[in-house]
Amino acid sequence: MQSETSLRVFVAIEIPARELARIGQLVDGLRRHRARIAWVPAANVHVTLAFLGNIEFDRVGSVATATTVACDTISPFELAITGTGCFPSRSRPKVLWTGVRGDLDSLSALQRGVTAELAAAGFRLDEKPFRPHLTIGRVKESSSPDLTSTLDDLERSIVEGVPFVVNSITVLRSELLPSGARYTPLARVGLAGRR
Repeated sequence: MQSETSLRVFVAIEIPARELARIGQLVDGLRRHRARIAWVPAANVHVTLAFLGNIEFDRVGSVATATTVACDTISPFELAITGTGCFPSRSRPKVLWTGVRGDLDSLSALQRGVTAELAAAGFRLDEKPFRPHLTIGRVKESSSPDLTSTLDDLERSIVEGVPFVVNSITVLRSELLPSGARYTPLARVGLAGRR
């Protein structure tokens, strides 16, 4: 639980505004089905590299230092949003997403480096396999015809974004508010040659 001396933190790749607008259009089309889904505001969509949960305020500098070390060996690379799907499966959907394509080797190397450096700095991390995606919605009720229609439209959606360059990652604070999550950048770290 977050206290007055801690904050909820994660490390992510932020997505350019033009691609966020594309995702917003996709979500607007899916909302019409009125399924019970908590849609992620387009401005909050990102690729999570590491989720740290609640950490003490005085450890934020250690997160920035660890991410800087990880970024020193990875040059800027290209990604693009593509495709759609749900986790863990269509029959038990919990998370709706868009995918990414491009230099997935560099993306995976960056994620491995970030998590390794954070672990070396003493942070406990989620050990689930890295599956790069952008969460667009979280299913609140899985047994409704409206959800079936939403999933049908999601599968039929053609999402092909314009490639963008990843040249930095961001350490973000997440505040869970009644109106939804609010993300605040705490540090931006450039990839190799971008500082």
